[in-house]
Amino acid sequence: MRKFVLFKPLPVKELLSLALEHPDSHYNPNMHLPKMEMINYYFTKLISKADMLLDYFSIELNADEGTLVALPIVHEILKPFPQELPMFILRMASEIDYSNEAKCF
Repeated sequence: MRKFVLFKPLPVKELLSLALEHPDSHYNPNMHLPKMEMINYYFTKLISKADMLLDYFSIELNADEGTLVALPIVHEILKPFPQELPMFILRMASEIDYSNEAKCF
């Protein structure tokens, strides 16, 4: 699958931070863990799945640098929307159950 390689890799922790500030994330500091704890938890979760994300979805994360490097091009006309990347990364970390990955693939 062809990839949309980012000109400058984006730090995953910064993307998660931006996403948690967005109202659609429904993050509430009074109900949830402190923001930095959530960011570190989700960051660790995504980086630990970097190989699987690359193999199955062509989402390339550089685990050593903690950056998003590339996304799949699913159609030549459709390109990733930069403004949606933070929420996309947050949803990949928070809404996907990776514990059953062997059953899914």
